[in-house]
Amino acid sequence: MKVEIKDTNDTRKVATVAFEPQEVAAEEKKVLQLFSKHAKIPGFRPGKAPDQVIRSRFADGIKEEWSNRLATAARDAILEQDDLRVHQLLKIEPGEIIAEAPVEVVITLDAEPPFELPDYEGFTVEVTSDDPSSEEVENLLESWRQQRADFAIVERPAEKGDFVKCSYDGLVDDKPIGDLVPDKPIYGKQANTWEEAGAENGVGVPIIIESILGMKAGDKNTYQTEFPADFEESRLAGKSATYELEVHEVRHKNLPELDDPKFLQAMEVDKVEALRERAETEAKTQKERSNATAKRRQVRDQLLAGVDFELPQADLESETQEIFRAMVDANLRRGAAQEQLESHKDEMFTRAGEDARESIKLRIILSRVAEKEKIEVSREELSQAIATQAMMAGTDPREHFKEMQQDRAKLAHLQQQVLFDKTLALLTEKATVEIKENDEGSEEENEA
Repeated sequence: MKVEIKDTNDTRKVATVAFEPQEVAAEEKKVLQLFSKHAKIPGFRPGKAPDQVIRSRFADGIKEEWSNRLATAARDAILEQDDLRVHQLLKIEPGEIIAEAPVEVVITLDAEPPFELPDYEGFTVEVTSDDPSSEEVENLLESWRQQRADFAIVERPAEKGDFVKCSYDGLVDDKPIGDLVPDKPIYGKQANTWEEAGAENGVGVPIIIESILGMKAGDKNTYQTEFPADFEESRLAGKSATYELEVHEVRHKNLPELDDPKFLQAMEVDKVEALRERAETEAKTQKERSNATAKRRQVRDQLLAGVDFELPQADLESETQEIFRAMVDANLRRGAAQEQLESHKDEMFTRAGEDARESIKLRIILSRVAEKEKIEVSREELSQAIATQAMMAGTDPREHFKEMQQDRAKLAHLQQQVLFDKTLALLTEKATVEIKENDEGSEEENEA
């Protein structure tokens, strides 16, 4: 057997695996023995029929099995190449099989290009201290009060902090904003939505949040606005817009005091001091989770920035398509019209391609790191991941486990996810952690 590999580009390869006549004949012999063993031919005991009889009776089946065996042998030969990292086998084409003649099997594949791993031992991440500041504790207490507020309908104009039920519709150059950003309906048309009047960090359209101040139920008005050049939604940045706004209802929010007995009972404590202790504990837990996420994100970003290489073409195309379909489905569930999505499909496809490129690149790097660090996934870890999936899906863990066992592709994908999570966790542990100064602390450095 001889293997010849030619490059189409940095990742696409075409391999030709050539079998000598004696190798082809040896595979045919195995196939004939297999068919003879199980064949029921009048006048012959199982396994005793002459080869020419077996060939005559089962010509098509023999040729198919013969071809499959040579294709499998060729595939194995490619996977065993020391200097080739196969990312995906795309096509296996066995040549014409003729007895006592050489056969060539042509395999098209995508390979991972060679690259040097970044110095992940030297990564540095920056987070604030896990200890919450007094302001963070107070903010958590305030959020608890907000969650248990009462809302009373008022007939007066809306004041700052009131919640207002309203409807609005926006235009840019006489075109509905919903057509410009079909995946972000909050910026275009909304019916009977609630907004907090004058909210300083409100989510949504700034002119709406500002304009409902001073309006009361039944009021209607038209407002002109210009989105800032650095507006969070780039497709609207710097554009002039007109909004039709109608207010339906105004409600005043009454917050409970910290020492309100009903509030303390709802929080399952009996004293304000106990409530503050709980807030300090939960604020610390939130900081720890937030910092853990920030560390992983920074390590991830440094991995991606630390190396560059060409990505396998077929995987990039399929991943882009998958992300694009997910984007379309998500927008349809949010109420975007099909024609709106159609008009923005090129832009959405471009963004899907960017996400796919980042995702595939990260997987390749993490796979290489896992190999270098000899990271593996144990049966217990995989079983735990399956159980977690079942819990999140609300299904019986035993049934979910059986389903996963029957779907090798899903099981392999989950195992890969667990491997990458373990690898990213290890790199995060290896990173040097710098504690940045917050409002009430001093800058420190600590090595994880």
